[in-house]
Amino acid sequence: MARQPEWHVEVLPGLEEAAADELAALAGAVPPAVRSPGEGVLRATGMPQAEIESARRVVAVYLVVHVDVPRPRGLLGHQHLTRIAREARAVTAGRRFDGLRIVAAGAGSPVMTRLGEALAAELGLRHDPEGGDLVVRVVRDPARTGWEAQVRTTPRPLGARPWRVSRFPGSLNATIAAHMVGLARPRPGGRALNLLCGAGTLAIEHLLADPAGSAVGVDLDGRRALPAAIANAAAAGVARRLSLVRADATRLPLPADWAPVLYADLPYGDKVRATTPPEALYAGLLAEAARVAQPRARLVAVTEDIARFERAVRDSRSWRVAERQRVFQSGHRPQITLLVRA
Repeated sequence: MARQPEWHVEVLPGLEEAAADELAALAGAVPPAVRSPGEGVLRATGMPQAEIESARRVVAVYLVVHVDVPRPRGLLGHQHLTRIAREARAVTAGRRFDGLRIVAAGAGSPVMTRLGEALAAELGLRHDPEGGDLVVRVVRDPARTGWEAQVRTTPRPLGARPWRVSRFPGSLNATIAAHMVGLARPRPGGRALNLLCGAGTLAIEHLLADPAGSAVGVDLDGRRALPAAIANAAAAGVARRLSLVRADATRLPLPADWAPVLYADLPYGDKVRATTPPEALYAGLLAEAARVAQPRARLVAVTEDIARFERAVRDSRSWRVAERQRVFQSGHRPQITLLVRA
């Protein structure tokens, strides 16, 4: 009987449970993912590779190859080396990789260097310890009885969406955007409004989740943000369903009761602009969002300026907090807040 594949699944810390639920829904069965002792990590067993890679909240997927040897030197044995190479070849088939690198404690040691060179030769790749995109991590197994070779299945992490062809400073992380779309629970074929849309990440993730839906993205930056959103939407194949408008999020060119779903990527971290007082921005945005929102519309916002944003929500009296989710990403700790039109 063939061994079921085991996957090491990276997610953003804080989104483990949501990602596990998504994997369970994809499997259509008992949740296949369980929380690992490490933050931001799930383990899934038996799921098809294509299925697990389709999860929108997943950052990266690694195949786990268990090797019962006491020290990493044992991985260089012919039997273990060829097995790791065989399994790596199976999960990376049909994908182009440019070099192999080992990620491990002591990655520059003679043993790890030899392992990288030997695996690269088995796979017909060059050994590139700095920039190789076939990543093989070598770590102790959880029971500490041997070692694991974890082979990333894609040249780039899944969180680095292929449609992101145009960069914009401070662009929202796509896995955070995917989670926000999941919280919004848009009805199929509906429409959405993305306030402060930037490079269009939220609007694009919404349209990819709802192939029959449409969206409007609003941003004041018509020189960099909106052109980036246009390019990314075209690369994602959703340009026809996304309308982009240069406008102030506190003065929208939209009628009342227009939007059933709204998203707001509020400035945080590297995007905070001292010239825009957060209180004025939050109060104006919430008031205008309430005007264009349909009854019981859902607004999902992300910000790191949590206390002042929540004070603005309380003062608005137009929205009530339905859910809060803290997430950890690149040194920042933003909060995702689900609001319902009061």
